[in-house]
Amino acid sequence: MKGYCIRAVCRSASGCPSSLWAPARSATFSSGTISAATAISRRSSLPCSSRRVILTLVFLPTFASSFGTVPSGAALSVNTIAQAMALAAVLLAAWASDRLIRRRTLLMLAFGAILITAVGFFRLPQTGSIADFWVAQALFGVMLGVIMGTAPAMLAELFRSEYRLSGYSLTFNTGLGIGGGTAPLIATALNGLTGHALASSLYLMLGAGMSIVALLFMVDRSREPLR
Repeated sequence: MKGYCIRAVCRSASGCPSSLWAPARSATFSSGTISAATAISRRSSLPCSSRRVILTLVFLPTFASSFGTVPSGAALSVNTIAQAMALAAVLLAAWASDRLIRRRTLLMLAFGAILITAVGFFRLPQTGSIADFWVAQALFGVMLGVIMGTAPAMLAELFRSEYRLSGYSLTFNTGLGIGGGTAPLIATALNGLTGHALASSLYLMLGAGMSIVALLFMVDRSREPLR
């Protein structure tokens, strides 16, 4: 039912939503109260990649079959393999951020890659080539996996042990609900208002850019003793 609704909305707009964001959130505690600022994404979505997952790993197959000539069955098969690749990337990114590279640096690289490739990757499924769709879906999956394998640990490390779970849950799920929940709606609206199929990729770029800026203001406690 959900897939049908997405297709109906996409066909009515001359393009299709496919955005992704990246919310990771920065939060600090002051005078015993939580002050949270939503920063990026999965994330992301996640999870933090929620917006990213929804608009790339969930929405992109529909986009490819509705606005390209990629058969829906083939698109879903590619999507399934891309999700497996994302899972592998989560494990590798988690290991790398624990041992080789600081979490903020790794996240900035992932969001930077999304920022640079967003338009091109949303253009590829429109060619109708399964090979082109493979490239877009697989690489998006890897980038999302990197974010999902890194952002949760970085967020948890921002909080002291007395309120770590509460702080992480509040900031993570607030961003997840607002960013991830509204991303398809906003992306669809952008396509409808502009009449351009790639408008949603600009929304993805905006989210990635905001994520990079937010990361600049976040404290990176990679491999530091937990407080």
